[in-house]
Amino acid sequence: GTTSNSGTNAISIDTSGNSTFNGVVTAPDFNSTSDINLKTNIKPILSPLSKLLQLNGVTFNWKKDDRPSVGVIAQEVEEVLPQLVQNRDNGYKAVKYDKMVALLIEGIKEQQIFIEDIESQLKELENKLK
Repeated sequence: GTTSNSGTNAISIDTSGNSTFNGVVTAPDFNSTSDINLKTNIKPILSPLSKLLQLNGVTFNWKKDDRPSVGVIAQEVEEVLPQLVQNRDNGYKAVKYDKMVALLIEGIKEQQIFIEDIESQLKELENKLK
């Protein structure tokens, strides 16, 4: 691989062409290819709330520089959705955070159905009490 050091930041590229940057990346946009014409075997995410309830959002500090941050624990995500976790050459795990958006969308939709069902039941009870 190729490595370039600039202070405490390092960029490396493995033999598969995956790159790793140890530092802060800033850009006006991050675009991920998502065209339906490039996909096959498309299925809905089943039981999204159940999956979300198995994950924990956490606050933490990076050991390297004690910088505070928020996120998830890759090992927990791997147990629920292994396709969202990458095992890096250095032995550490990385989370594909952008892919978690689909899970959150479906979780909100499932929750909304539940909320609307409860609202309907509540209206029925209110009508019975009148």
